[in-house]
Amino acid sequence: MAAPKIKLRTKLIVVLIGFASIPFVLTMLQTILKFQNIQKENAISQERRIASFVTKEITEFVSLQFSALDNFDNVDSFLPKNFELRQNFLERLLFSHDNFSEITIVDANGQETNRVNRLIVITPRDLAQYLDEEKFLAAKESSHFISQLFWEKNRLFFTIGRGLFDVHNVFQGAVLVKVDARVMQEVVNQLSIVEEGGRAYIVDRSGVVVAHPDISQVLLQKDFSSIPLVSSLIKQKNDISPVAIYRNELNQEVVGAGAPIQISFYGHASPEIIDANWFVIAEIPTFIALAAIREITLFVFLVLAAILFFAVIAAFILARQIVQPIEGLHLVSSEFGKGNLDYKIPIHTDDEIEDLAFAFYNMSANLKKSFATITRSNEIIAVEKQKMTYMLNSLYDGLIAYDLEGTIIAFNHRAEELLWVSKNDIVGKKAKDLEVKRNNLFENIQLIENVNLEDFEKRELAVATPQERVFEIILVPLVGEGKERVGAMRVIHDLTREKEIEHLKSNFVATASHQLRTPLSGIKWMLEMFIAGDFGRLNKSQSSRLQMGRKTINRLIGIINDLLDASRIEEGKIVYELKSFDVTTLIKEIMQETEIDVQLGKRKLILDIPKQLPLTIKSDYKKMKMVLRNIIDNAIKYTGDDGQIRIAVIEGKKSLLISVTDDGIGIPKRDQKYIFTKFFRASNAVRFQTEGSGLGLFIAQKITTMLNGKIIVESEEGRGSTFTVQLPLALQ
Repeated sequence: MAAPKIKLRTKLIVVLIGFASIPFVLTMLQTILKFQNIQKENAISQERRIASFVTKEITEFVSLQFSALDNFDNVDSFLPKNFELRQNFLERLLFSHDNFSEITIVDANGQETNRVNRLIVITPRDLAQYLDEEKFLAAKESSHFISQLFWEKNRLFFTIGRGLFDVHNVFQGAVLVKVDARVMQEVVNQLSIVEEGGRAYIVDRSGVVVAHPDISQVLLQKDFSSIPLVSSLIKQKNDISPVAIYRNELNQEVVGAGAPIQISFYGHASPEIIDANWFVIAEIPTFIALAAIREITLFVFLVLAAILFFAVIAAFILARQIVQPIEGLHLVSSEFGKGNLDYKIPIHTDDEIEDLAFAFYNMSANLKKSFATITRSNEIIAVEKQKMTYMLNSLYDGLIAYDLEGTIIAFNHRAEELLWVSKNDIVGKKAKDLEVKRNNLFENIQLIENVNLEDFEKRELAVATPQERVFEIILVPLVGEGKERVGAMRVIHDLTREKEIEHLKSNFVATASHQLRTPLSGIKWMLEMFIAGDFGRLNKSQSSRLQMGRKTINRLIGIINDLLDASRIEEGKIVYELKSFDVTTLIKEIMQETEIDVQLGKRKLILDIPKQLPLTIKSDYKKMKMVLRNIIDNAIKYTGDDGQIRIAVIEGKKSLLISVTDDGIGIPKRDQKYIFTKFFRASNAVRFQTEGSGLGLFIAQKITTMLNGKIIVESEEGRGSTFTVQLPLALQ
């Protein structure tokens, strides 16, 4: 009869390590704690000095911005009365201060009288009312005002304001300045470089970080209000700088000190102190601040290690008898994992470990038969998968592939770059199941999937985080070998650069046109005075040449006005005033204005309208006049001598059609898709008439679209054109 096997649990041995080390540990622990308190106090003092330094730097910067406003007290006495001259004066002031982005002057009644901006041209119609604005009321009541930090075009700003008072302390108005807040980031970056291992950052009164050595924290507008020191600063009502040891957003234990930013002003009256509601936090990891403690602790551990060494040797000898067969079995399993199914180690322990080893060896015999086939198949799959990965990652555009259930099955490298997320967090999941709370960038993945598209359709999508971008989304179906649909791909093309260039071009055109219009108007005025004889009689030759000059100036002014109109339309600054009017009256008014141009070429201008009058629509009279005038001018310009232009009006149930038909040069088929593009002129139009800006039809189409209408074009080269404007009879 075989002897019973000895169970594994009977071989377990409990090894007790002696208590000789306990008294030594307690004594050293008390010494370490006392020394640690001293180190903590030193670290706290250092962080307080750093917080104070950053506070001083920011305070001096804000005070310097206010000092630029000290000369505004008698604003009416030194600023020109003329709006354009005041604007020019303020622009010089704006560009003389690198940190100023916008300057606004508001009178005592809260009406904005002037405003200049680094990027936008301001006209009188852009001026606003500030009577109920917080910044105006604050400047009026306390003389000085500092706003909360705010984001604009992916940059951080704050507004400062100063009340304007005359010598009798009577409120005259206020000056408001939008200030670039990048200096805060520069201060914390500089300090974080100087202070090895430590850092400083700034939060606003809601706890959102506004300056941080890690700029991504600022761009993501991280909320640090849950950090104990930040929470304490927000809640306290005094100017005492709190200190604490806590865990920061990186889950590091740090020693930190904080301080509020307050701005003091000293004038004729009592000093004025303004709380900017920004807080500076300086912190250093405890593992740096308490480095000396670690060294002492390490020494103690070395001593303890020596004490425990001999006890461990005894325990090791006994444990080896138990662990050795387990290690052998672990080695066998590791070799199996590497594919070495023939590897065996004799194990004779007469317990469960020996049974487990026998089961392993039987399993290896079965696996060995199919392992070669599986390996070969995996190699083929891996090669094909690698080829596909290289192809996807080589694409210039981002790509997200989905199966029929909406699960993301592919996410290429370019998509990772554009969306700032890792494919490891995306692939294998559905977009709707991504946890936006864990990473708010997942919201962009959901936005892309929610764009409603047909196969091969394109649509633009703007995203705000982590930075402003404009994408073009294209839906491409995935089909299998049997032409059945197996999924879909969404291709992401980055249009951000193109959009930025388009915006810069528009701003440049608007600025250049605005600057050119004033001197051209002056030249025109002088020519008019010469032609009128204000400077003496002119002979026939002189008068003729001045008339030619006036015509040229008028043409230039017209082109500049077109440029400004196009710029305002693109920026959405055109205001539409809707009212009811008779379309027939509008058309007849345009016909009278163009009568001279029609007669010069012996052309005929025919009006074909229904007998029932009036034809009333609700729209913007001036804007519709601009639309029809541009279309009719083009018809006259590109129709030869003795040609004919017909204007017809047709009233439907829901819309009104105004068609302008000519028998002029027509538009080539290849050019028709570009005629509403800015600055475009058809090839035959350039040969027929060298003058023209290429903006008339662009402006007409944009205005008509904003008025819920559309323009339809029918044309054939050499046989004339028909432009039909379709307008709703009742515009809501």
